Amino acid sequence: MPLHILKKKRSKLISVRISTFDADLEFSVDQVAKVKHVFDLICHTIGLRETWYFGLAYTDSNNKQNWLKLDKKILDQNILKSDDGFILLKFHAKFYPEVLEEELIQEVTRHMFFLQFQQQIASEELVCQPEACILLASYAIQAKFGDYDPDVHKPGFLVDEISLPQYVQNEFQTMTGSMWEEQISNCYAQHHGLTRDEAELEYLKIVQDLEMCGVNYFNIKDINGTEMWLGVDAKSVCLFAKSNKMNPIRSYQWSELSDMSYSGNKFIIKQTTLPTLGGGTLGRIRPNIMSSTTHIDNVCEEISFFTDDPDTSKLILDLCKGNHDLFMQRRRVDSLEIQQMKAQAREEKARKQGERNRLKREKDLRLQAQQDKSELEEKFKQLQDENNVLMDSLRKSEDANELLSEKTKLSSEESMLLSLKVGQSDSEIQKLKAEINKLQENNHHLTQRLHKYDQIMQQLSEASRDCEAENERLKEETHNLKKALAMTNKKMMQSTSNNIAQHHSPNASNNLSHNGYALPVNQPLAHNQVHAVNQSAHASSISMPTNVPQSNTNPFCVYSPSSSISGVPEGGNVSNRNSNDFSTTGCVDVQQLSQEIEKERVEYQVKTRNIEKQLQSLHTELEFLKYDEQGVASFPSNSGPQVPEQQIYLPRNEAQMRTQY
Repeated sequence: MPLHILKKKRSKLISVRISTFDADLEFSVDQVAKVKHVFDLICHTIGLRETWYFGLAYTDSNNKQNWLKLDKKILDQNILKSDDGFILLKFHAKFYPEVLEEELIQEVTRHMFFLQFQQQIASEELVCQPEACILLASYAIQAKFGDYDPDVHKPGFLVDEISLPQYVQNEFQTMTGSMWEEQISNCYAQHHGLTRDEAELEYLKIVQDLEMCGVNYFNIKDINGTEMWLGVDAKSVCLFAKSNKMNPIRSYQWSELSDMSYSGNKFIIKQTTLPTLGGGTLGRIRPNIMSSTTHIDNVCEEISFFTDDPDTSKLILDLCKGNHDLFMQRRRVDSLEIQQMKAQAREEKARKQGERNRLKREKDLRLQAQQDKSELEEKFKQLQDENNVLMDSLRKSEDANELLSEKTKLSSEESMLLSLKVGQSDSEIQKLKAEINKLQENNHHLTQRLHKYDQIMQQLSEASRDCEAENERLKEETHNLKKALAMTNKKMMQSTSNNIAQHHSPNASNNLSHNGYALPVNQPLAHNQVHAVNQSAHASSISMPTNVPQSNTNPFCVYSPSSSISGVPEGGNVSNRNSNDFSTTGCVDVQQLSQEIEKERVEYQVKTRNIEKQLQSLHTELEFLKYDEQGVASFPSNSGPQVPEQQIYLPRNEAQMRTQY
């Protein structure tokens, strides 16, 4: 085996870890390998062909970022290793195009710039307004998550995705995380339909308008010792005040510079109105990019300033050379490789646009199909609802028909019953009419009877007055009879006493006893008759005196054949006989008078009871007449008490009354 092959096999490998903004890559390369080898591996791995914008950077012992020389070995550039033995490198964009959307050809190149700008804004290397920060964040969310979907992207999904600069949050301290999220979500919802490449391109369009985009700043001092900022970008070299990185004090276009050099920490820039054709560290400038100035001045202006250290001067010179070369390259005809890349980019763009259009059509068709499906489902639901409604209505109609049939039967039965009731009602109406006619006749008859009863009442009132007059007359007669009786008794007592005095002899008494006469002086005579008269006067309704004066002695005597009176002869004195006859006659008259008075009292009571009965019957008939007048049908025509007219007795005078009884 050849010796050089064995030596190659025995060569050592080194581990390199490359950190990009998208992923971390690890390679094992020969320790004598150059940086260009590792750079090509990275570009081949990620598919990057626009390699002139990128470079490999590392952090030196002073914690400063430096760029590796591609034509030198890795181990010759004083790179620190990590604790695990890896060489740590960073794959970043070293140079920036003038117009991002036009000069960046590949999508992967735009994606790498997008990630780097996103990191620079978050770390405050790039300063922008709060509105621009919100808009950039919304495009970044669109590039990462796609279209906004409220069902998926619910509140709180951006908590870990929002990386706003701290100065923006400090400027609006009242804004909470949810409020920032709401603002970004509102912008995010407006980017519907943008793909990842389109969203990243829109992001780059906004970033390239920022004043600090693509500028590498270095801390310098002028010859007077004033601290300033030196800015190197794709178009020019600018000088900034220490307090302002956005508005340059002076700006030198690459076409206006002839040479750059440094000596230690002193950096010299030569400016001329006519670019040099050869010599100088800036390289040869083609005559076709000569300034339009007509005046040619060979005198060069020299600009000097001081950097912190020679390494910084070396880095500034390297960046100036690279930006100047790209500046000149953009103004030349594109190389064959660039033309191929642009053609492939156009083809890829057309292909992707076709795919996008196809996907859009398919998406539209899918959406249309989904919409049609949803409409059909809604129509189907509506038809189902309508069908259910119709079925319900059909069932209801069937139930209604059954109910109607039942109601028809019931109505027919009711009509029959009503017809029967109508017939009955007609018969009842005829009966009622007949009863009404009968009641009217009865009413007329009752009216006539009422008129007769009024006449009878008048006659009864007249009879009552006649009875009262008769009663008064009887009282007077009774009183007169009592007086006459008292006078008669008195006279009889006087005559008796005289007879006793005249015949106060034994013979006379014997004669009286013999003849059967006795004259007891103190014996009451006709006491029962007088008491009967008093009772008749008290019981009658005629106001008669209740107490009639009674005599304790009665001069009359009653003949008693069975009595035996000793000492009286059969034959007596004529005067005595006459006296006895008178006494007997008086007693008979009193008895007859008492009987007549008792008879009249009884007749009066009977008449009074008859009158009361007639008045009561009249009162009852008057009440029934009142009810009949209020409602004709209230009482049947054959109901109610009827007093026969022949039962009413109205005596015209006392003679008729006595004759009747």
